[in-house]
Amino acid sequence: MTDPALRAKPRGITLRAVLIGLVLTVVQCHVIPYGEVVVHGTQISHIMPPVAALFTFLVMALVVNAVWRRRHPETALSPAELLTIFAMLGAASGIAGIGGVFFLLSGITGMFYFASAQNHWAQLVHPHVPVWLAPRGEGIIRPFYEGLPATEPIPWGPWVAPIAAWSLFMVLVYAVMLFIAALLAQTWIRHERLTFPLVAMPIEVAQGRGPMFTRSGRVLAVGGALIPVALHAMQNLAWIYPSLPAPAMRRIDFSEAIVAAPWTGLRPVWLSIYPSIMAFTYYIPTEVSFSFWVFTLLRKLTTVYGIAAGLTSSPATEAIPRDSTEFPFPLHQATGGCLALAVLTLWLARRNLARTVRAALGRGERTADTYTWAFWGLLASGALLIAWCVAAGMSVWVALLSLGVFFGFAVALSRIVCEGGAMWILGTLPIPQFLHTTMGTQVMPRGDWIHVQMQSFLSDDTRCLVTPNLFHGFKMGDATQSRAWRIAAAMGAALAVGTVFSLTENVWLAYRYPGGAINLSSPRYAGRGAYLFRVLLDRLTPPREPELGKIGLIGLGAAVTSGLVYLRTQWVWWPLHPVGYVFANTRAMEWFWFSVLFAWLIKTLVLRYGGHRGFVRSLPFAHGLVIGEFASFGFWLIVQYALGIRHHRLFP
Repeated sequence: MTDPALRAKPRGITLRAVLIGLVLTVVQCHVIPYGEVVVHGTQISHIMPPVAALFTFLVMALVVNAVWRRRHPETALSPAELLTIFAMLGAASGIAGIGGVFFLLSGITGMFYFASAQNHWAQLVHPHVPVWLAPRGEGIIRPFYEGLPATEPIPWGPWVAPIAAWSLFMVLVYAVMLFIAALLAQTWIRHERLTFPLVAMPIEVAQGRGPMFTRSGRVLAVGGALIPVALHAMQNLAWIYPSLPAPAMRRIDFSEAIVAAPWTGLRPVWLSIYPSIMAFTYYIPTEVSFSFWVFTLLRKLTTVYGIAAGLTSSPATEAIPRDSTEFPFPLHQATGGCLALAVLTLWLARRNLARTVRAALGRGERTADTYTWAFWGLLASGALLIAWCVAAGMSVWVALLSLGVFFGFAVALSRIVCEGGAMWILGTLPIPQFLHTTMGTQVMPRGDWIHVQMQSFLSDDTRCLVTPNLFHGFKMGDATQSRAWRIAAAMGAALAVGTVFSLTENVWLAYRYPGGAINLSSPRYAGRGAYLFRVLLDRLTPPREPELGKIGLIGLGAAVTSGLVYLRTQWVWWPLHPVGYVFANTRAMEWFWFSVLFAWLIKTLVLRYGGHRGFVRSLPFAHGLVIGEFASFGFWLIVQYALGIRHHRLFP
């Protein structure tokens, strides 16, 4: 019998869906800081799709809306409404996380709190920062870091201008991202047909049809969900009750078994089991997943060669260092690869972009793929963003360069997520380090460098990057045949509300939390606040020339990526994918290699012996793995928050 909700007239994006999304956005932006810096738990804003967003969606779609639909099918949320709410929550998730407003606040306050007579920041840094960009004064900054007595009021006055200014800056950055995503999404969805693996399950769940909703599909989905549910239950119960046994799931370390050089170049060797990573890898084409683990192995073998040849020392058991200071410089290669992917993306979208520009200028026909509103929105938000930077004290060309490189990285990393199903992306040099490396430090005055450094929160932790979730939003809108401008408006509203609320909330939290911002998250406030400008001034004095060797490595990454693209266009059978090369040179594969390899092997066997039909029939099991893992994340996070459990992370 047909579900009554499916017989009803379908609704698109509605005002009630947007209002629900905004309310839940505020709730989410309140919960995320509590989990990440108060109890120091799982950094849920760093995972894609965002844990809070997907868990809320699953509860609404599979529990609340399912129950409501049985009694009141005419007022139940439609697939478009459910996916709109999910898109709004996903878009705003990264704002409230550690890599979002926390990094911003540490920069604009740390320059004053850690200033001393020895580092001369008062003379070298402070004059270049307008009063409306950063609060200052002993009575403002010290209580922010060390806490404010409950009886004293928070000094909101000096914070009004900085919160307003940085809210405007962030909203303009997100607006540019939103319009870029709108202009490129149609090429990715309808022409290149990227898989968008991270939203495959939510789309099927929201629509209520597909392999998962057959009788056998339901059995497979439940079976798949029970596996991560059981694993996480044993893990978390053992954390609460240490006498209970628990299976090893994460960072089973084999590094100590590798002690002889040059084979120590294979370290770290961690075996981790992530059911959701396996599922997302199962969704993507096998040539992409094959490339992930093959290029990871090649990177490690290159390090082995480097040790044997005396090009590098034996690495420690930690993941790739952020500075990537030793051969084979994987982050420099990944940075070059991201630049090539960004250029490739624009090249593949050139015809659709040209049609859009001609239509916007009244010289061409408007079609479903010509989003003239996105073109004009991009121009307007981009111009306002550059004007903001100039008003703050940046040169026009510096603002164009630094932000242009950042948006290029954002597009490339989004492609890795949307094509490769990456849950965790941390793969490029931060913008200041990229500019220091490629240009040297003499090409722009100190004031410009200081502003580039203040804006570095955008690129320091790309796990909180919002752009991939904007592309996901347009994919979900396309799946429900919603108008793109409507889903863009909904996500834009969530971004604006989330930005203002998160900045205000986290200022309040720093003053009211016992011990202040340092006790909230010492590495993020004390560590980054002291590090940010010390590193900058060390690089400026004495002035440095461009690092030609590292520029060559960035060029190598771009050349390898471009070469892989060319080979794939020449030979259909070519097995290595450029996305795999770029992603393998990031930190993530140190954690994920086993889950990726295992899922690739299973999918290869299924396609070989069951064909495409067998693959489709097995998809509900993969959906179940995702549902079970993210439902477990959400449930056990609630338990942790309720019991006050600290320093326990569920991922990675």
